[in-house]
Amino acid sequence: MNSKLFNTDKFAPPYPLGDFPENFISIVGKEIVYLLCTKATTSLEGVEWERIFAKAIGASWKPSVVGLDDVVLKNCSWSAKTVKGIINKKADPALIGHEVIAIWNARVENVRTRFPYLRTVVLIKSEDLLTLRIFEIETKSYDADLYSWIWNERGNLEGHFKGKHCFTCQPHGSQFTIIEDIPTNCINFKIKSVPKLEEETVLKSIGFDSSWINLL
Repeated sequence: MNSKLFNTDKFAPPYPLGDFPENFISIVGKEIVYLLCTKATTSLEGVEWERIFAKAIGASWKPSVVGLDDVVLKNCSWSAKTVKGIINKKADPALIGHEVIAIWNARVENVRTRFPYLRTVVLIKSEDLLTLRIFEIETKSYDADLYSWIWNERGNLEGHFKGKHCFTCQPHGSQFTIIEDIPTNCINFKIKSVPKLEEETVLKSIGFDSSWINLL
């Protein structure tokens, strides 16, 4: 046991797991409405979601090199689930699976030396970004020996536990996905269809003119 790890019994988290603060959904919804009326597409990616989530819970947001403490509030941190590395699809999948899990576990333990609580917040979104689900899970380490590892037909690495699909690692380690069951206390909500702001209307509102653009 690392001597720097916290005794979590003595430090309460900012709020119970999945019991989001008051006005959380109101703030998230407002941010998504703004996004929908100002962006040309309905895309909402990890970094942007982290920023919105941090604002909604009153946390600080600063993408980190480690990638597991991008959002911080008191003694708790949150992030997306990614592991970068190079994967050789001709190699033994069990060996690669152990290496991927080792990288993940090392990053988890690194952050846990500074924060007694480590969580992942998940946003499930519809194509039009109007129907959404949000839930939290504890971010934890894994024992690679408990899983069976295979290359799937797409060339991605998969980890299984007793027949259940638990992990997927895409080619070149570009994304490490942990497959979780959606908890019963997840938040489900919808947003009213949002009209797009016209480009010229926005530019006019901020007083834009061609003098703002200078050739260097």
